[in-house]
Amino acid sequence: MYASNYNKMDEFLASLNRSDAAKILKDDPFFRANLTEYLYYKLYDKYAR
Repeated sequence: MYASNYNKMDEFLASLNRSDAAKILKDDPFFRANLTEYLYYKLYDKYAR
């Protein structure tokens, strides 16, 4: 389940510009609530650093 969520979220964030993706990832608790810590920080490292 988490891998599927990760793939969908990654696809969504990739469709945005980097600053919008970072803002959404940081501000929306949905991402953190639906991923493991590892997968959340994998997205965080990819889009919000």
